[in-house]
Amino acid sequence: MGSFDHHYNSHVALLAFPFGTHATPLYSLASILASATPISTFSFFSTSNSNSKFSQIPVPPNLTRYDVSDGSLQGVDMSLQLQTHRRNRFNSQDHTGEFQSRDGGKMVVEMCVPWIALWTGETSSLSSHIYTDDIRRNIGVGDGVLVEQGERSLAMILGMSGLRVRDVPEGIVFGKLNSLFSLLLHRMGREISNAMVVALNTFQAVNTEVLTQLIKLPNMARRPISKFRGIHRIQDHHAPSIGRIAVIAEALESTCVPFLWSLSEKFKAQQLPYGLFLRGGLVVPWTSPLLGDQRLNVREASEKWKIGLMVEISDRVLTKKSVSNALSWWVLKSSEGRTVKERVMSMMEMAHEAIKHGGISAQSLDDLIRILTKMEF
Repeated sequence: MGSFDHHYNSHVALLAFPFGTHATPLYSLASILASATPISTFSFFSTSNSNSKFSQIPVPPNLTRYDVSDGSLQGVDMSLQLQTHRRNRFNSQDHTGEFQSRDGGKMVVEMCVPWIALWTGETSSLSSHIYTDDIRRNIGVGDGVLVEQGERSLAMILGMSGLRVRDVPEGIVFGKLNSLFSLLLHRMGREISNAMVVALNTFQAVNTEVLTQLIKLPNMARRPISKFRGIHRIQDHHAPSIGRIAVIAEALESTCVPFLWSLSEKFKAQQLPYGLFLRGGLVVPWTSPLLGDQRLNVREASEKWKIGLMVEISDRVLTKKSVSNALSWWVLKSSEGRTVKERVMSMMEMAHEAIKHGGISAQSLDDLIRILTKMEF
């Protein structure tokens, strides 16, 4: 991290999407930025339940958490409470927040403050939300689209070559298009042009095409993705029925493959063989496979980066044999399996290069800090 001129005492308000693990990356970024700009003030807004997860984490003295009512009992819109709270407490000069914070983009425009947005998902997923209207015009909408055009390429959409219609997140062309969550993401895609900077959870070497296509948007600050490890990540991109959970568990049990399984506590308690997590693997509740861009993530890992395997489900039936064969033959014994491990190690090396001093991600973080210190306003 470079040295910076701290002559400008800015006030940065951070608005988190307070559900699941969404607030954690923003809070982590806030800690880094606050440490790098000690004379600036950072105010982190989230619900009390979300903020309670950070109570034991040491933070810089210029970073303060504020609890905001979620409105669930009073029926009050969260964005209105945030706006009132901020106007009463301070005149914020900067704003950083996740894309999914309701009305965040609209609010900063009305208050005439710069907006820096953080997208923690896969970059192609962001592209799918930015170009939702274009995808709908080219493909159409409705669940019938998934049946009739599921294998159709999305190469006509910027940043989505190699992806198919069936890979896009639900709520874009199929699924519940008019759900609150789908409408929120659609609006986010339209309002991103109001952001001064978009911070992405990626690095140049693994997403060159998408980043090149998105370069016409405001300054893109790229953060490195998590380090790759020599362990197989199991993630069901369908709704995890009890039957599927049991099938995957039995296949892992029979093959003795080292694994990291992302599964919520709710489903972990259902039909997992006793002691499974003690025999070569670990079950963690980090993400939920029920929503979002999991289909897209599977496609990217298996077809673009070629570091994973998509187990096809025939007639919505997942069998122990199909999972076991994939794990035993493709991952462990075949030459392709060894090649996959080599690719994983290569990507890990590229990630290390990106985050080291002078690397592309380190430079992007420095750029973001310069913006916050007003050197480039």
